[in-house]
Amino acid sequence: MLESGDIASSRATTAYDSSGNSVPAAEFTVTSEAAQRLGESSDTLSGQSVTVYLDNTSLGTITLDDVLSGGSGLIATTNYATYAEAVEASRLLSAILASGQLPEGTELSGTRNITAAAGES
Repeated sequence: MLESGDIASSRATTAYDSSGNSVPAAEFTVTSEAAQRLGESSDTLSGQSVTVYLDNTSLGTITLDDVLSGGSGLIATTNYATYAEAVEASRLLSAILASGQLPEGTELSGTRNITAAAGES
């Protein structure tokens, strides 16, 4: 459906639920090519929702109708104990969407502790 290269832009924002309450969210826009592909699939995708996970934790859910109609959408981050946690999740999700996936073949070559004292490691 969508891949990391299909996201044109993303930012943390505030949305409002049906009761008028503010809800932290990640707003994103897809590329024109991705919007065209989604438009061609609108009959099968309309009404479906997608939940975004990171490290087995749900960051938020989006109904695909929003993306299908305009090429942009909001992923509300509502599954958190506090509003502050939801705001942080929306920032993290926005950064993830904007950065895309790591290149294939990326591997950790080592780690090192750095301290405030000069010369210690």
